[in-house]
Amino acid sequence: MGDWIPREEWVKTQPQAFVASCVMLLDSQDRTLLLRYGPGQGDASGTWWLSGGMVDEGESPWPAACWEMGEETGLTLGSQA
Repeated sequence: MGDWIPREEWVKTQPQAFVASCVMLLDSQDRTLLLRYGPGQGDASGTWWLSGGMVDEGESPWPAACWEMGEETGLTLGSQA
């Protein structure tokens, strides 16, 4: 594994276009699941976000969203509706 660099520096090394997927998950009472960035997350600390992340080259958005949801929450999504 390569040397770790801060996200702000890593982003500068990436192509100018990003593809991302995120999940808006509602419970039986129509409440939205949000994730909160913890301390030490720079400007994002304390902010709330949907589960999600960047889609890798050659990856489809749905599998990427399922993987991110599992990684970030431990929840498993079913098949695409």
